[in-house]
Formats: sequence, structure tokens, C-alpha cells
Amino acid sequence: MNLGLNSENNFENFLDKFITFIMPKSFLESFNDLKTKVNFIKHDPNTIFTAYGHFYNDFFKIWMAEKMKKGKKIIILTHGGQVEIDQTFNIQNNIADKSIYWTRDKSFSDNTKQMPPNFLYTYNLE
Repeated sequence: MNLGLNSENNFENFLDKFITFIMPKSFLESFNDLKTKVNFIKHDPNTIFTAYGHFYNDFFKIWMAEKMKKGKKIIILTHGGQVEIDQTFNIQNNIADKSIYWTRDKSFSDNTKQMPPNFLYTYNLE
């Protein structure tokens, strides 16, 4: 199966032919199962605070998306440095009502705030 993309190079040809094989199962066959299970969760907060679940946990992503559709607020705390921006095309700022970063950059959107790291480094100077 291929998607019929207008491929212009070998990488795009590869993606066109193999993307459905490498895409996580939860985005294909299991999506409806996960969404059904999400609907059984009774917890209905007005604000969702996440630091990393929105990246790797597909169940959490679907639950969070359903809450966002109902107007719930999303606050995302960076997990470390600017990894989230560099590797995810800045999706964090696009989905969050507020994003909290360790650093502040001019390219950040208005919904970002700077705070100190959420852990302390300790050094053994002996």
C-alpha cells in the first residue's frame, strides 16, 4: 500500500511506500479502541498540566485531545531545555494554552512563560 504522494526524492518514495507500516498501531487499528476507553474515564479537570505524557503516551494524547475539544486548558512544562521545540516542530506551543520553559527565546509565542528548571543539579566537588 502506498499513499500516492508526489515523491521528489528517494526518502519521499520510501515514506510513500512504508509510512503505514511504521506508523504506530494506535494511530491506525487501535485508535477507536483507545478512544472508547478514554470515554470511560470520569476525571474531568478544568486544567491539564503535563510535562511529558503529551509526547509518548498515545492514550493520554487522545484523552487530552478530547478534553481540549471541550475547552479544557492545557499547561505544558518543558521536560528539558529546548528538546521539545527542536524535535517536534514547536507543536507544544501550538496546542498548549500556556507553555513553561527554562529559557525564553524571542521566537516563543505569547503563551510561553519562563521559570527555573523543575529540578536541581547537584555536584560532587570532592
